[in-house]
Amino acid sequence: CRCWQSHHLRPWQSSCRFSRHAWQIMRVSLASGGSGRRMSGGAAKSMATTIQAVRGMNDILPGDTHLWQSFEETVRSWLRAYGYREIRMPLLERTELFVRSIGEVTDIVEKEMYTFVDALSGESLTLRPEGTASCVRAAI
Repeated sequence: CRCWQSHHLRPWQSSCRFSRHAWQIMRVSLASGGSGRRMSGGAAKSMATTIQAVRGMNDILPGDTHLWQSFEETVRSWLRAYGYREIRMPLLERTELFVRSIGEVTDIVEKEMYTFVDALSGESLTLRPEGTASCVRAAI
């Protein structure tokens, strides 16, 4: 039941018993770290209320999504009119791509990149800090 969405309510504000129950299950699951084990009411409530979006990463809620979609489509149509075409690059790249293209001793490589070793392949992977290197790699 998604009746709370049609009335612009939060799930826990809904008069629908199913929506309130689903919200309570999700809250308990989040508070217990996804283990499904129930926590005491106070611990579950404080844990669920302290989880916030990362600074600079904002949620776009259903009421605002249409505005963003309209804006994005306007920009896409302008870009198409000028002959630009879209490219979608992976969010993860091999670390060597950025070290070789940006340089090993730069602020981006030393401070602004999130790098980790893939457990399956043993490769060093990085969350793409910017798009230039990935775009050039794709074109070559």
